[in-house]
Amino acid sequence: MGFTLLELVLVCVVLGILLVASIPNLQQAAQRLRVEQAAFGLAQHLRYAHERAVALDHQVLWAWDEAAHTAQLYEVTDAADGSVTTTPVAERFGLLTLSASRASLIVQSDASGCPPELPSTASCLRFSPDGTSQAAVLVLSSAGSSDYTITLYDATSRVLLQKGTAPRCGGDLSRGHRPRLGFHQPPPWRPSEGAAHD
Repeated sequence: MGFTLLELVLVCVVLGILLVASIPNLQQAAQRLRVEQAAFGLAQHLRYAHERAVALDHQVLWAWDEAAHTAQLYEVTDAADGSVTTTPVAERFGLLTLSASRASLIVQSDASGCPPELPSTASCLRFSPDGTSQAAVLVLSSAGSSDYTITLYDATSRVLLQKGTAPRCGGDLSRGHRPRLGFHQPPPWRPSEGAAHD
């Protein structure tokens, strides 16, 4: 009561065919996960830039270098003589390398140019100590994978990560306008009429 050699060979051939057919799907899943991880990392890096600017009470510059696929934080300080110094943040959160191969990041902002000491291919966003920043939309895309959109609101430096490309905005991102995202916004909180007031 055993298996014949022919039956074992047939089972091995069928398993081999199924394995070869599933390899492209596994590669696409791995690429999709790398892009997702990169999108979450970029959103966290932007949040950290905001937190650092507020905590240290000076401007922080977030610079994306497309050629190197890296995002670097810089501390921007004003000298007594009126000059501006840009110093790279040396902590472990200061530099972020995009690990997703064949992925590209597009930074859309009304931002002015980067300081001259940064590469000409860099895109920069500024975070102020008062909690504001430059408005921006970042789109991370890769062939064969979902796109991710990171929206940065200038009035609060809020970072919103969405899967897919950004919907058309019903207003601009400056002055705190929010895009119309197609879901209901709850009304602002109001105390009930019977609540005690101090």
